[in-house]
Amino acid sequence: MAATLDFAHDAAPTVPVPGFVLSQRYELIRPLGSGSHGDVWQAIDLLNGHLEVAVKLLRMERVSEQARERFARECSALELLMPHPHIVAIRARGCHAGQEYMVLELLRGPSLATWLRQHQGNGLPSLAEVLSLFGQICQGVAAAHQVRNPGAIIHRDLKPENIMLGTSTNVKDGSPALVAKVLDFGTVRLGDRRRTQTGEQLGTPLYMSPEQIAGEDDLIGPWSDVYALGVVLFELLTLRATSPDDSCLRRYISKNGPKALLKILAQVRPGVPRPLQKLLLRCLEPEVKARIQDAGELLRELRSMEQQRLEPERESTHPPQPRSVWMGVHSAGVLLGIGGLLGIGWFTFRMLPFSHGQATRTESPAPVGSSTAKPTSLVPLVTPEMTNTPPQIERVPARPAGSTRLIPVPSSLFRMGSSPAEISVAIDLCRRTEPSRAASSCDQRNWATELPQRMISLSAFEMEAAEVSNRQMAAWLNQQSDLNFVSEHKAKQPRWIKRRKELLLDLSSSGTQQSGLRYRSGHIEVEPGFDDLPVVQVTWLAARSYCMGIGSRLPTEAEWERAARGPHGRLFPWGNTEPSCQGVTLSRDKSQSCQTEPQRLLPTQADALDRSEEGILHLGGNVSEWVEDAYEPTPWLCAEPCRNPVVKESPSTVGAAVSSRQYVVRGGNMLSSFVVARNAARRGQPADAVSPMVGFRCARSIGPP
Repeated sequence: MAATLDFAHDAAPTVPVPGFVLSQRYELIRPLGSGSHGDVWQAIDLLNGHLEVAVKLLRMERVSEQARERFARECSALELLMPHPHIVAIRARGCHAGQEYMVLELLRGPSLATWLRQHQGNGLPSLAEVLSLFGQICQGVAAAHQVRNPGAIIHRDLKPENIMLGTSTNVKDGSPALVAKVLDFGTVRLGDRRRTQTGEQLGTPLYMSPEQIAGEDDLIGPWSDVYALGVVLFELLTLRATSPDDSCLRRYISKNGPKALLKILAQVRPGVPRPLQKLLLRCLEPEVKARIQDAGELLRELRSMEQQRLEPERESTHPPQPRSVWMGVHSAGVLLGIGGLLGIGWFTFRMLPFSHGQATRTESPAPVGSSTAKPTSLVPLVTPEMTNTPPQIERVPARPAGSTRLIPVPSSLFRMGSSPAEISVAIDLCRRTEPSRAASSCDQRNWATELPQRMISLSAFEMEAAEVSNRQMAAWLNQQSDLNFVSEHKAKQPRWIKRRKELLLDLSSSGTQQSGLRYRSGHIEVEPGFDDLPVVQVTWLAARSYCMGIGSRLPTEAEWERAARGPHGRLFPWGNTEPSCQGVTLSRDKSQSCQTEPQRLLPTQADALDRSEEGILHLGGNVSEWVEDAYEPTPWLCAEPCRNPVVKESPSTVGAAVSSRQYVVRGGNMLSSFVVARNAARRGQPADAVSPMVGFRCARSIGPP
């Protein structure tokens, strides 16, 4: 039975830093924003396929008991509201060495505030867009107001900065559509639990109701959120929440009455339908009893307009709209949202293409004033020898007979190298599965060769599903006319195959594994029973020459690791569980073999547990593999994301003979330990070195060179 990985426990830092792991599971990547009591980080779930998540941390320095209570209420509120298509989903909550946190879904897209700013100066959004977004926001808030136990959940800080937008496709006509989600329940009130001190103001003044501003805690209720929704609606319609002569819409209404807003509407957006005007005024009534009482009632008011033909907009700065606008209220309207299937809500307007495009970055779900950290630009360590494209090889139109099938790997963005959590896994594996090694030596291994973990951007490529076999290598060698077969001393049987004095293969037997090839009567033959076994005793020069000769190339180190990690960033090619002796050709320890004697490699096409997500075999075991890159003990650095990187030559060996240069070897083998089977494990060997446990496979770029 394969054991689940047990990540080492880390002590909580005073200040969270990238690479820190919470509860042995959530690795912090970069900060997204900060609030008064907490910080939001982008993170990855190491035990769930490296799923990207958002982690909200309660700030530890000088944290008050009141802040802890608010953090706990936010977690509880989100748990009560799950699942809802228009409320951010909470995935977990926990405490790590005194550091309280919650794990949320990571929302990609702009906030409503950013979306509104994008429209300023570029035309008003269409009425259809306004009503669709507003309807979705109301659905999320209505769900909170309708909680029965412990009672209505009151947000108390509804504003465009706390509403995130994603994109989907309208199922009616395939046009782009926006999906809204409400987040940041940090000031939430659960039921009748009034924890706010008299006179204390929670929220953002511009969107706070009169009773919130006055600190009248006993008067705060769902209707207070309705007031904020009214301000949001006004801002959606006009692209501003302020009047021409006042800094606060609330004070403007208090001074001039709600109906004064109609003059602003007439100036900014002529032709707003009368039912919608009345609805807006009822949301913004200063008196609590005159206001719509909760978001559920607000939705019912919108539903009552279903059969009403709204007056068309007389003027528009947006692309042309239909001559008349109908407000359809259909709960069956469905579109695909950020986290799966999301209900579009009451509105089934035809969504027009978003004129400004959708942001592909992750925007902070933090309050206004939060800062977003920029990734650090790193100076390349290997400047002259590093290129931005894989080596370009002249292609042939078809693969030779007998070649293994090619597995396509799409263009992707992935993390290469080991995180601190993955190093912890390596240390733990070393201690538990290599009993002959001193425990201290596991800690002293050169793990630095896998650091730092960095973001890599790769173009699409193809990789052979399996290693190159003895049969394939023999066929290629026999097609070459410039090879030298060199005997050792007076031996009749040649031992080495060379080209221009460069060693390609060693035909001798070594240890438990012989080469599988032999020289006879002027050509190369395969030893009986070795046809489909991986070719070994090959140098980097031979591997590279073979791949070039068939119109391919060696995979780059980045391509090899991406193929092994798969689209979800696995720790081993087969997943996040440590190896077992079943289905993976590895040695548990130098003194404890997984296999019964005699040890034997798997045929290249043999299916096994050692299979990547995309179906590539034997990347973790069987034989280790040469890749294109020159080896550096400390991995190269570059400005992230590094695009299609390949280290052409080690700086320590520039100008040296090719035989003395070291090149990267990846993957475990039949004689290696479990630690070496990790996807990030790497080592170097001289270009002319041979090993009974090192082979190779080829790759090709997809598309024109």
